[in-house]
Amino acid sequence: MTVPDLIPGWRTTKLCDVRHSQVRNTLQAGKRCTDAMARMMIDDLLSQWRTDAADNQLFSASRVQDFLFELWGATEGRARELVEEWLPVTVHRELFSVEELDGLFAELEALVPSR
Repeated sequence: MTVPDLIPGWRTTKLCDVRHSQVRNTLQAGKRCTDAMARMMIDDLLSQWRTDAADNQLFSASRVQDFLFELWGATEGRARELVEEWLPVTVHRELFSVEELDGLFAELEALVPSR
């Protein structure tokens, strides 16, 4: 199952978070995001998640799913496939532990090229 299967009408093209001006300018120029830009986006997303979730040990499936969709838009290749593997799990589960999410994030960071 892929992201388009989970949400009808979901675009299958690589999207980057347009909150960052560098990424927005790149997309407006019709170019793809570089590995450095993708890494910056993933680092920013994970940092924000860790800050927001600092005191929590459990997370709702809907919160995890929302975050995975953000990660899906910032990744490609094997990293995106890893996110796609986790998305269907959020439909069948109610809670996720901080330990299992930390494991996912570590694996994801290892798959994304360094800046």
